[in-house]
Order: sequence, then C-alpha cells, then structure tokens
Amino acid sequence: MSSKINIFSGLMLGLAAGAVIGSAAALLSAPKPGKETRAILKAKSDDLVKRAEVSLEETRQRLDKAFTDARAQSSELWHLRRQKPQTQLMAQEILAE
Repeated sequence: MSSKINIFSGLMLGLAAGAVIGSAAALLSAPKPGKETRAILKAKSDDLVKRAEVSLEETRQRLDKAFTDARAQSSELWHLRRQKPQTQLMAQEILAE
C-alpha cells in the first residue's frame, strides 16, 4: 500500500513540476510585457498552490481512513483470536480478503 502511495505522490509531484515549468516557459517566451507576464505567473502559481493543498488534504483523509480501517481490522482479529481456536480460521479468512 505504501509503495502505491509513494508512486502516486511521485507522479503527482512530477506532473505539478512539469506543469509549472511548462507554463513558465510558455509565458516567458510569449510577447507580453514583463508586468503582465508576472501577473499571469502569480495567478497560475496561486492556482497551483490551491490545487496542491486540496490534493494534500484528500490524500491525508484517505490515509486517515486507511489507518482507521487497519486499526479496526487488527482489533477485530485480536478479539477473534482470543475467543476460540476455531476462530483462527475466521481470522485467516479475514486476512485473505
């Protein structure tokens, strides 16, 4: 699970960096006055920061849910294991899911 998150995070970081670099290169090579270009770059960077904050919050919420689910499942397995030896089979079935 964590390798998927690492891959996803790396991909998102690469996409964001590519978008920023591409946008900056396009705007800087455009025939507009410097003041106008800087205003456009600022607006684009502000938008990018907002989108990154939203993405970060969504990722935090998904990780929080995954942690809560894992904690609940481990607690359930612990209680099943303590009840009866027969429940070990049930615990293995839950782990297999």
